[in-house]
Amino acid sequence: MVPSDSNENERYGVFSALKGMFSFFTILPINIEMKEINAMNRKFWLVPIVGLFFGLLASFEMWGLLQVLPKMLACAVTLFTMMFVNRYLHLDGLLDVGDGLTAVGSQEKHLKALKDSTIGSGAFATGLFVYLITFIAMCNLDIGIPMVVAFFTLFSMSEILCRNGQVFAAAFGIPSNGMAGDSIRSTGIKEAIKSLVLSLILIALLEVCVIAIVGFDAHYYTYLPVCALVGTLASCIWGKILASKANRTFGAVNGDILGAVNESTRVIILVAFVVVLTVMI
Repeated sequence: MVPSDSNENERYGVFSALKGMFSFFTILPINIEMKEINAMNRKFWLVPIVGLFFGLLASFEMWGLLQVLPKMLACAVTLFTMMFVNRYLHLDGLLDVGDGLTAVGSQEKHLKALKDSTIGSGAFATGLFVYLITFIAMCNLDIGIPMVVAFFTLFSMSEILCRNGQVFAAAFGIPSNGMAGDSIRSTGIKEAIKSLVLSLILIALLEVCVIAIVGFDAHYYTYLPVCALVGTLASCIWGKILASKANRTFGAVNGDILGAVNESTRVIILVAFVVVLTVMI
């Protein structure tokens, strides 16, 4: 008996969605068709898996670079690599939103600044301070713990959760036109909960693997759950806040907004992690 189209879509939906995501959100040479794009839009809640990929990429790179480079330079190169592998996609969104939010006037003027291809002072300042603070926070993740362990646990956690923030922004956003609009139309509270559960599962598996490799330490037992709780709450709340702001300012949430959510959620979570480590270790 030949399976129906609906059964085929259900069977291969997750694989198709992930294939579409890794093609769209990374520089990896993955050929996709429209079915993968549609699957990605329908199952946008799977995007924390892409975050896990970036977290592990950064962690293994840091492990290698720290063998030959000082910590600050290794962090800078790692941050550059992540942005390059992402094709500067989220950077572009962050800069556009920086201009759009700082524009003065009606919703039309905000939209015009958002879609303008030039870089204004709002975009420059937003990008400068977001990535400067991100870099400084990355350099300070090793408060009381080895830097490599900090990246495999905390930085990877932040990459998973900033994608969860994207899903929450999509769930509370008004869909715009374009492909991102299709993702937002397919994402609601149910999908946001799926993303949250998936993120927590990925974080739990990651932390268990790291502790199994490096050994149990009382510090890990105390600070990891606290960081996971703080980061999870930050990603959910910040995603909703930016979606609500975008709905009021631009009338909808588009791909630029989702990119800005990713980059801004990361820096918020990393700063929160540094605070937790400073207090607890």
